[in-house]
Amino acid sequence: MTMALSPEKKKHAAWLATPRPHRVPKTKREWAEFLGVTDRTLRRWEQDEELWDEVWRLVGTEVDDRLPEVLGHLVDIATSGKDAAAVGAAKLLLQVRGRLVERQAVEVKGDVQFTADDYAGAVEELERWERERLGVGWEAGNGESEE
Repeated sequence: MTMALSPEKKKHAAWLATPRPHRVPKTKREWAEFLGVTDRTLRRWEQDEELWDEVWRLVGTEVDDRLPEVLGHLVDIATSGKDAAAVGAAKLLLQVRGRLVERQAVEVKGDVQFTADDYAGAVEELERWERERLGVGWEAGNGESEE
């Protein structure tokens, strides 16, 4: 059963989703004091998968909000012919967010009979391949959870 995160846990998720140089307060101990909890409470909260789901949702939202900026910068780099590392970083960012996927062509020759069982097996094989490749289910690229 999924339970909603408490307001304090939501604040903690937002703090965790913030890049370290931008966090206020800077340390986890100071953050715990600000929330009125102990370091141990924060560690216990951090064992909660739902907290990390929220952290990743917030990180994803931030990344998605900045994609136009990243893509614009990528165009500038591509047209300048410089800074290959930034192009690689932009490619990785797009792959992580499921916006850039490798395309694979499949050629079928002859009369093919494709049953529902064949289809289910193909879907399972795709999911296995995607988990091995990215460590997630292929649904994650569509913004859906794997559950």
